[in-house]
Amino acid sequence: MPRISSTIIAARMLERVPELEPARRLSTYGGELLVTIFLGNAAQYVLAEARALTSASTSEQAAITARIAAILEIVEESLVEGDDRLRGVVSAAFIEELDTDDAATFRRVVTQLGPASQCEVTTLTKFYQSKEWRDFIARKK
Repeated sequence: MPRISSTIIAARMLERVPELEPARRLSTYGGELLVTIFLGNAAQYVLAEARALTSASTSEQAAITARIAAILEIVEESLVEGDDRLRGVVSAAFIEELDTDDAATFRRVVTQLGPASQCEVTTLTKFYQSKEWRDFIARKK
């Protein structure tokens, strides 16, 4: 299987989840898709879908769950099979964008992530709770 690149991750997501088309349009500037922005928008889409699960009918829940699973599967593949650049983009643009004040939604999404994605969440969480990060933020104020 060829390695996943940033040029094909959006295409794979759009193929599997056509409902991401508005995210693609919002992420296109001058005719060029900005993958980092697209992945951030895709993460926001996943959070919105996860929130919608609680009030959706059974058939809607199945469709929502399938869309979320498809996106998260591609994210996982990208972290496992992608090059260093793509892993960095996915981590910074998608995984970090999952941060939300809605703890229940965050848990709902994180528990569905694959092992590599969960490892990224753990790494980022530790970093943002670290003394180095707090010191960095304190110097910015």
